[in-house]
Amino acid sequence: MDFESIYKAYRQDVFQYITSLTGANSLDAAEELSAETFFRAFTGFHSFRGEASIKTWLFSIARNVLYEYLRACLESLQKRKKGVK
Repeated sequence: MDFESIYKAYRQDVFQYITSLTGANSLDAAEELSAETFFRAFTGFHSFRGEASIKTWLFSIARNVLYEYLRACLESLQKRKKGVK
């Protein structure tokens, strides 16, 4: 399966998964995180071992992308809070 086929087959699933984790009010963030997920999947496709389904692999990447996004948001809030004091 080529990567374009993977993207077409799973883009909506990944978007819905991220939306379910971020909330329906974060559609822009979900779109951005979905794009980052597929970028990382594309650049790391050579490392896919096939031990899990492609969908499971993509969801794992999406979860990690979301965690990194949330950590960055938290760090940003903490820096702002320190700047206010």
